[in-house]
Amino acid sequence: MKRIVVDYALPQTALMFTLLLLSAQQIYGQGSPQLESPLQLFENAKPIPLPKWAPPVDNQPNQVTRFDVATQSVSTYDLSEDLSPLPSVGSPGVELPDWAYPGYDIPDAEELLTFTNLSLVTNTNEYPWSASVKLFIEWPNGQIGVCSGALIDPKHVLSAGHCVYSHTNGGWADQIFVYPGYQNQQAAFGGGISASLTSLTGWTVNQDFSFDLSVIELDRHIGGIAGWYGYDQNSNNNFFLNNTFHNPGYPADPPYDGEFMYYWYGDYDLTFNEIVVHYNLGYPGQSGSNSYHIANNDRRTHAVLTHNAAPFINSSIPATGHTRLTQGKVNWINNTIADHISSTPDLLPLTLFGAPGSIPAGNSLSALSVLIHNYSVAAFSGNLQLEVYLSDNEVISTSDTEIFSGSVSGFNLPARGTQEVNFTPNSIQVPSTTPLGNYFIGIRIANSDADNSNNTSPEYYLMPITVTPPPCLAPVGLNATSTGYAHVSLSWDPVQ
Repeated sequence: MKRIVVDYALPQTALMFTLLLLSAQQIYGQGSPQLESPLQLFENAKPIPLPKWAPPVDNQPNQVTRFDVATQSVSTYDLSEDLSPLPSVGSPGVELPDWAYPGYDIPDAEELLTFTNLSLVTNTNEYPWSASVKLFIEWPNGQIGVCSGALIDPKHVLSAGHCVYSHTNGGWADQIFVYPGYQNQQAAFGGGISASLTSLTGWTVNQDFSFDLSVIELDRHIGGIAGWYGYDQNSNNNFFLNNTFHNPGYPADPPYDGEFMYYWYGDYDLTFNEIVVHYNLGYPGQSGSNSYHIANNDRRTHAVLTHNAAPFINSSIPATGHTRLTQGKVNWINNTIADHISSTPDLLPLTLFGAPGSIPAGNSLSALSVLIHNYSVAAFSGNLQLEVYLSDNEVISTSDTEIFSGSVSGFNLPARGTQEVNFTPNSIQVPSTTPLGNYFIGIRIANSDADNSNNTSPEYYLMPITVTPPPCLAPVGLNATSTGYAHVSLSWDPVQ
């Protein structure tokens, strides 16, 4: 395991700071956790058919359209130039050690004429596979669909437009559940839920596959743990014809069932202004999967799998079409993310993990760690102030029992970066007066930053803990003296 430890002088605190490349087991305890309860809704989920290309039904001006899941409201506005583009590079997030899962090497193919056949990915908890996601979609008409996609930011997913807006299922999806690195009912990084859905009227109105794209804003920053891809455009058609592109996703039509990630790669065979095509046909469930290019170990999405392209190229040969990212689309993605990210540091706690899960009142935790994320375009540097609370419910507040308060001096966290803070073992004690029962441990970042409302651990990142009776201490210096028939006098030293 790669490990970098940075020592700080902390005479008044019980914190130590460690940047650690974690395994999924370390983050979530022994083994990968079961998916959150919403998965039970999707037992009968069906893959969204890979639509066949058809000409646009209208020619209305292309605009940005956004659906707010909470308010069920839609807003539409013009495409605009991006005056301050976000960095488009990807990030491995919290990387996993080499021993965690069997290796799966990306083939080093430079001159492929078509995409390969699909191959099973066995280590979906490792980057880059962990940045690819499976979508479970609830449509207004009650249908449940599945698609693919990829994280392109700690809380944004890039997918197909028809995975968020369906002309046959009632329009905008009611809700979408997103699971990075999903594999056979398991998701080591947990899941996220759609907060807003953004697409282009070129798709939602005109049904033009040139604009069959979407950006899903999530309710949590799960990419800060799982990692994400960058995204980019290239106006040179030869870039697509002469380079290898990698496309992981979740095929869900026989012989595939959507429970496992598969991967293919290759060069595109045909390029057009808004679409690129390769000669073998994708499967339902792969819609929305990102196709990325690798340069200097940086993975950037350049196209999204969206349709059966045979009708588009007037061919009897099976072919898959990918909607191509152009400068205008990259500007749209940049602006969508910029609407949700802070220009100044915004610190928030992610996963909290520790031991033991059951502890006698009055005893101390043997381990406690938290991942701290900075969701902003600006780096943080300074003292990190942390408070730890014990609560009898899933809403952590300052009215709960504070069991620790301290700070880390000289804490540095880059823009959109995630780092781990380890509390010194046995430094955090559960009060001896705590009533027996089930509790939650949560973190509050006491620093004032861009958004103080997200400085406290949300319910899905709390550490559950059970408080048990304190151990019964044996008397010290026990003496037994006979005082007569059937009478014994006992005496012992007071327990200190």
